[in-house]
Amino acid sequence: MASGEVAQGITRKAGIYAIINNKTGKRYIGQTNNFSFRKGKHIGYLRSNSHINPHLQRAFNLDGEESFEFTILEVVVDGDINAAEVRWIAMFNSDNPEFGYNCTSGGKYAPLNRAALDAISKKLSGRPLAPEHRAKISASNKGRIISAESRRRLSVTLKAKYDR
Repeated sequence: MASGEVAQGITRKAGIYAIINNKTGKRYIGQTNNFSFRKGKHIGYLRSNSHINPHLQRAFNLDGEESFEFTILEVVVDGDINAAEVRWIAMFNSDNPEFGYNCTSGGKYAPLNRAALDAISKKLSGRPLAPEHRAKISASNKGRIISAESRRRLSVTLKAKYDR
């Protein structure tokens, strides 16, 4: 993964970076407190085929490491790094799968987009729970009072699920 233009001494500062696929123009925007460390983590995960972002991982596997570039977009000294990340993701529309690899609109604890939520749901559905886990869920639900509205919604959901 090539490195973009980096001024001497800013690689250990906080800010916003991009991983750009030079074949497609798609990009992943992220925030960090240490550019060098974060770049190393991304490269390590991508090379070992274990990156948390499946869209970025698939593109890396398909297009090859030489197609990707890590570049610093903004050094954030005294500003709000979360707001800066949100701004850059919006600028490049990188949370839209057509233009980028981000699964959220940015900022710490940003909500996941629909595609990411669907992927997580699909991966976890049908997964058996360990007996200890089932016991903990059961214990936490004992004595729980469910409102009439919640019961109605649950009934509708279950009916739709099992009446196929």
